[in-house]
Amino acid sequence: MINKKWITDTLPTTILCTLTATAILACGGNGDRTTSDTNTTSSQANNGVDYYAADVTVLNSQYVEINILNVDVGSFQWRQTAGQAATIIGGENSASLHLLTPSDVVNGEKLTFQVEHENAGTITTGAIDIIVNACDAGPDDMFIDCVAPNFGALRSYEAESDNPDGVVDGVYFNGFGDRHINWEMVDTGEPEHNTVIQIYYGANDPLNEINTNGWFGIGSPDDLGPPSSIRTDLSAYKDGSISFDVRQMDGEGGIIGLGLECGWPCTSEHKLITTTFEWQTVTIALADFVESGVDLAQLDVAFMFREPWWNQNAHTYQIDNIRLSKSYTRPIIEEPTRPASAPTIDLLAQGDNLKVGTGMGIALSEPVGDLQADYDANGGYSWLYSEFIEKDDFSDNFYLQYRDLSDYFHADLVINYTVNSWGFDTEGEFIVDAYCGPSCNLFPTIALPRTEEGATSEFRIPVKEMVSRGLKLDNVARMFQIKLRNSQPNGISITLHNVHLELL
Repeated sequence: MINKKWITDTLPTTILCTLTATAILACGGNGDRTTSDTNTTSSQANNGVDYYAADVTVLNSQYVEINILNVDVGSFQWRQTAGQAATIIGGENSASLHLLTPSDVVNGEKLTFQVEHENAGTITTGAIDIIVNACDAGPDDMFIDCVAPNFGALRSYEAESDNPDGVVDGVYFNGFGDRHINWEMVDTGEPEHNTVIQIYYGANDPLNEINTNGWFGIGSPDDLGPPSSIRTDLSAYKDGSISFDVRQMDGEGGIIGLGLECGWPCTSEHKLITTTFEWQTVTIALADFVESGVDLAQLDVAFMFREPWWNQNAHTYQIDNIRLSKSYTRPIIEEPTRPASAPTIDLLAQGDNLKVGTGMGIALSEPVGDLQADYDANGGYSWLYSEFIEKDDFSDNFYLQYRDLSDYFHADLVINYTVNSWGFDTEGEFIVDAYCGPSCNLFPTIALPRTEEGATSEFRIPVKEMVSRGLKLDNVARMFQIKLRNSQPNGISITLHNVHLELL
């Protein structure tokens, strides 16, 4: 019997096979059973437990579980005896073997797995063959009804931060469970979207967890470690783009981000997108991911889909048609009429409805005429920012104010600064951003040149470049944010002498 099967007619992504005390049964495909000659050996007299071999047909990069039922005593030992090496996820010494089929295969490639069961001195062996076929995808496809060869398997990563024992994290390759993120394949019945990936963000509900964050992705088995041989190389697409179709299925308005990763901290920023309840195609230049910190030659996650960290809500999304292109033409930005003049805006001034603040891990002080920021170990993930505010006359509270700065399209954001100390950091850098709403951050952000300690520098960023990266000038709340990228923050100190908008 098959104890559990979760497949579609088009593409099974999780296969659960069953070895019982009397037979090994086929799973996958249409689930029909086939048997072959007895394949049993014993170190002693046969104890009456026979195993029969059966073929299981799956695709490349697919998660497979082989479960032995009705045998819950004794010890188990699994090993692969034939075929290209699969990636063992777990269960080598249990009644349930978890594996990923190879990513790069030829149709009909056979993988054979043998299990040795020892109980009360009797050793019985059984075997099962897994026939692996390649997803029928084009040379520039990553997912079209199935995951293309060489791109790894579907998986998710989750981190629960409120656990008493500290942050508990894990990588999962099966789509269901008591977890924050689940997924499955569904057939939409739509001509342009046959089999799609449907992703469920559970808003931490399955285990009543608090502050659980995570992402869904397509990638190699290794995670959060040094680069291995199981990597995806997209360097041939460095001048091109990645595109995908996405729609939201339920819940209130959603925001998702797309990123790439090559083993933390080798990761990109995430391009934020406001989702709709209709299919939309998102196209992003791969050069932007490279500029924001990723190495295309050694990706362990070639497609990372997530809701913003610390703001992951109960939503269901569908994604489809993930494709790569070797060329990309950036959209032309229509320049507005240049105004005759515009006042310089001092972005460090206190008062005049402007506030300077930080997140945790940054201590501010004010040397004469300047603003100094000193970072501790927590400061690397925090913004130092200036924001426009307005006061509520009834409550005396202050709120973000969104201003129309369209007159400053032809201006420069001018930053005069001195890095007083890089602390223990040797390779990190400061990056500059702006904020015009939840899905309107610059992408990628702009890096300040790494300067020598004690050297005062001026850096100018043309505002039109910020617009080309996603800033909407008619709706700006923060025109200046500064943060550390890939840095060990403890001991870093920077002094901002002047930050302003200047129309040239």
